[in-house]
Amino acid sequence: MKSKILIAVVVFSLLPLSAHSTVQLMDLFNKDKAAKADKKNKCNVCHTSSVGGGTRNAFGQAFEASGKKITDDLRNQFPSLFNAIQAAAPKISRVKPPKAKVGEQVTLMIMGSGFASDSIVKVDGSDFTGATFVSSKRIDITVTFDSAGVHTVQIVNTTGQTSKAFKVKVK
Repeated sequence: MKSKILIAVVVFSLLPLSAHSTVQLMDLFNKDKAAKADKKNKCNVCHTSSVGGGTRNAFGQAFEASGKKITDDLRNQFPSLFNAIQAAAPKISRVKPPKAKVGEQVTLMIMGSGFASDSIVKVDGSDFTGATFVSSKRIDITVTFDSAGVHTVQIVNTTGQTSKAFKVKVK
């Protein structure tokens, strides 16, 4: 008898914590700037069941994996849940160093705004592999220029918006 009471007390004490957590997570979705109005306050945004709890659907799993943060990547991955947001075009304000030597490896710090973790870096019009996303304001690349002259660096976001070309002088 005592064990049944103890089990009941434990189960009932855990229920409010679970419901409270679910409400907090639903509030994150509801307050998101791009959340579709008809999806707000719906448990099946994250769960396979329309009443919530239990198994999470693909969005619920991705949301959990993102540290319970709604990111631009999640918004793009789940367009049925979010209204499209036109991303700002990437803009390069400067590249350090602005000069390099032929044949020497140099790390260029590309600084500006509107960079994303999945932005593409182009060097002289060709996709550059191995770029390091530092923040929305900085991407680093390590490159060796094979020829002297003026070379260009650009950033392209996932919607195809391209920054103006920034020039790097190579001697």
